[in-house]
This record gives sequence, structure tokens and C-alpha cells, in this order.
Amino acid sequence: MRYILILSLFLISCKQENRKEEIRNSDSAHSQKKYQFQVNFPDTVYVNEKNDGTIVFKSPIDTITESFSDPEQDRYVIFRTLPNNAYNFLNEQFNDSLKEYRIGAIDNRTIPFYDLTFEKTGTYEIEGLINDQVLIGPNTRFNKNKEDFRLVEKDFPVSFKVIVIDSIQKNNNSI
Repeated sequence: MRYILILSLFLISCKQENRKEEIRNSDSAHSQKKYQFQVNFPDTVYVNEKNDGTIVFKSPIDTITESFSDPEQDRYVIFRTLPNNAYNFLNEQFNDSLKEYRIGAIDNRTIPFYDLTFEKTGTYEIEGLINDQVLIGPNTRFNKNKEDFRLVEKDFPVSFKVIVIDSIQKNNNSI
């Protein structure tokens, strides 16, 4: 009888340890879903030349919705960066009342930006945040509450380097 009691306690404790191990594995798998981005922009540009680019991204919020037109949940993605004396987005629609540049995504993967210019030569680091948020309506798949809306919001850092050269160098290289 004594051996049966000890054996059953041993088996129960082993089962509990296995359950803890499974939880740890699922947590680490969940934490591997990270934000990814790529900036499609020339690495070298000329002073006062207008340049366009895109930020292509993949977000953990894609697991909630990839659609920007889902009637149950509204998704908004915005790239925000502070103005800098060395560069400027000439497109006025990017300027807001908070004196930030705010550029909206056109889908769950792409943020286009236009008319980025630099006034001086040098190497510049463009830094900003991508704010990804989804507003989930009440009584839906991800929000069982029948009255309240739920907001899921994440900020992800984005940065890229740009080398700016003088247009005189451009003319000398073409000769």
C-alpha cells in the first residue's frame, strides 16, 4: 500500500512538471512572433532631390486582422517621425498639428512615403515609430464583451540610414 501511494505521488508530480514544460514552450513560441520591417529607399541620394520610398512590415497584430476594412474591427497603421533640420517631407499631408510627420499605411504591409529631401550632405539616420492598432467592436470573435470596444495597440521602432551627396559629385561621375 505504501509503495502504491509513493508511486502515485511520483506519477502525479511528473505530470505536473510536464504541464509546466508545455506552458514554457508555448510562451517561447508566442514570443517569437516579432515585428519585421524592410525600408525600400535608396541608400545614397542627392541634396535637394525628391525621393520616394516604402516601408514594408509584418506585425504581430496581423494575427487579429490583416484587413483594413473589416466591419468588426478597424485597423490603423501610422509611421511617425519628428521633423529634422536636415531632412524634410515636402508632401504637406504628412505634417500634423503636433509637428510630427505622420504617414498612413495603405494595407497591412505597406507604408509609402513621398518627396523626402535632404538639405545638406552627410549620413543621416531616419528614425520613427510604427503605431499599429486595431479597434475591436463589442460582441465579436476577439471581444466577447457585449458593450465595450477593445483597443489593441503596439509601437515598433523603425530606422534606416541614408547617405546624401552633392549633385556636383553626380555631374563629375557622369563625365
